[in-house]
Amino acid sequence: MASSFGWNATNATKCLQAALDSGAAKVVIDRQDGDWIVEPIFLRSNQEVVLGDGVVVRALKGAFKSPNDCLFTARGVTNVLLRGEGNALLRMEREDYADRSAYRFSEWRHTLKIVGSAFVRVSDLSFSHSGGDGIYVGRGSADVDIRRVLCSDHYRQGISVISARNLTIADSRFINTKGTPPECGIDFEPNRPDETLSNCLVENCEFDGNASHGIIFHLLQFDETTEPVSATVRNCRARGNAANGIMVRVGANGKRKPVRGAISIEDCQFAGNKGRALVVSGLSGETASVTVKNTLLDARGGAGGVLIDNKALLADAANLSFENCRLVTDGDNAVEFAGTRGVGIESVGGTLAVERSEMSTPFDFAAFAERNRPNLEIRKTFGEAFSDWRDLRPIAPDAVVTKPTPMCRRMFTFLQYLPGEGEYTIEFRAQSIGGRTLNCPVQMRDMAGTDIGTFSITSAVQSVTIVSTGRNLRRFEINTRGNAVSIASPYPGQGLLADAPLNFFRENFHLYFPMPADADKAVVAVAPDEHEPAGAELLDESGAVLATMPQQEKTGTLCGERAAGAPRRPELWSIDVKALEDVYVQIGGATPILATEKTSGLIKAQ
Repeated sequence: MASSFGWNATNATKCLQAALDSGAAKVVIDRQDGDWIVEPIFLRSNQEVVLGDGVVVRALKGAFKSPNDCLFTARGVTNVLLRGEGNALLRMEREDYADRSAYRFSEWRHTLKIVGSAFVRVSDLSFSHSGGDGIYVGRGSADVDIRRVLCSDHYRQGISVISARNLTIADSRFINTKGTPPECGIDFEPNRPDETLSNCLVENCEFDGNASHGIIFHLLQFDETTEPVSATVRNCRARGNAANGIMVRVGANGKRKPVRGAISIEDCQFAGNKGRALVVSGLSGETASVTVKNTLLDARGGAGGVLIDNKALLADAANLSFENCRLVTDGDNAVEFAGTRGVGIESVGGTLAVERSEMSTPFDFAAFAERNRPNLEIRKTFGEAFSDWRDLRPIAPDAVVTKPTPMCRRMFTFLQYLPGEGEYTIEFRAQSIGGRTLNCPVQMRDMAGTDIGTFSITSAVQSVTIVSTGRNLRRFEINTRGNAVSIASPYPGQGLLADAPLNFFRENFHLYFPMPADADKAVVAVAPDEHEPAGAELLDESGAVLATMPQQEKTGTLCGERAAGAPRRPELWSIDVKALEDVYVQIGGATPILATEKTSGLIKAQ
């Protein structure tokens, strides 16, 4: 019994660690008159650790000062069994760690951390109230088996899987994660291309009530040099999450191609989530595939059913298939596609029944692909999607911005540079169109593309305070759901991303964009909606008009070139648009970021 090593009701750290260090094949943490109050504990190899029925191992209040202090750590160990009997709990004090006067900010104070370890089994335990993840499975982990656990009320994640080979997570629940992004039930998110997600199985698990996605695969740090990913999510449920039921992000533009492999989603249910039931991002014929089988996608009350998103990958969507799936919806947005101009659908198909008002209709993938045909000529004209996030800096770091952005519709991205640690308050203004309810989901990312949380715009004026731990570029991916949204931010280094058609609504506007020193020509596409004419002018830095589009209903392309013999230096060009109602604008050749004032925008660092 662990208590025989000198249990102490105030601080049992020495007692428990001595029991683990004793070399005993089995250590039983036995029930005492109170909780086992401990500082960080380290597991040892070749040992079974049993928490007796009713045992609570609790983090010592006022301890865990290091940002990486975890309750239990399995580092570089093999052949470990950590299990509970009856009701056994590992609990931390996440409320304490939020006190910045006493604790440095951290999202890594996990309840259980497994790194560089093999043949680790965890079962029949509850994990709660960590300052990070319930369970963290990191680099060098192999043959890890996690069963019948409950991870609830954690600060960052129910469980994070960074790198694992032969991982099984079964018969478990990951619920009520909220505190700091990503705030998901489970997050598969490698940090480096030389890590691995191989033979990973998640089975018979629930991911409910989390502040972001139920399940996410964020594979953007993997590339073509990575061992092909192989993962299966089987017979799982994600319900009541504040973002999507499940999201799979495979690839984005970069120097290397995305990872290969296969992800399978089988016999699952995604229902009652505020975002979409399923989002797949960055799939092509050269990436890992995603297969969805025998799965219910219930989009009622959420932002939509299925979104195929290739805005960040200049490649046609492929490698996504459905087999005997149902999509239940109360709206028109069953399956949607989003891509940069010219990107389309290559091969997405299968069997998906769309159920609406008690009527079931097979989804027509052929017609869907026809509506979203690739256009190589447009792609060539406008080039790749913008991806140089780390290189962006404010044009004038000390400027104060007074003008809000124009109203935008559909899906668009607002960028905001944050110069350092602190809180930044940004005002989002929304206008209901056609009587639609204001509920516009916003996905936030940092300059590395990491998912750092979601919120929704639900009122006409809504102030949102953003907390930054250091210099970063925040990206707000906004889905207006048919309404219109404008952003008022006083901070310099901001703009609207226009590498894909950006939908402006009922406004005449004059916006500025950077013309890099190495760019010879800028191309601006201006596309009015049907029966809603628009006109435009493209101007150089001096205000000289380089190209004009008269008021018209058809799309116009404005091309401007540098004056012969002009110095090769960065400049600020602009567009002036007069529109009746909806008009789409896209920038090619230059940096596609539109700002309301000359001093408010972003440029690429030289």
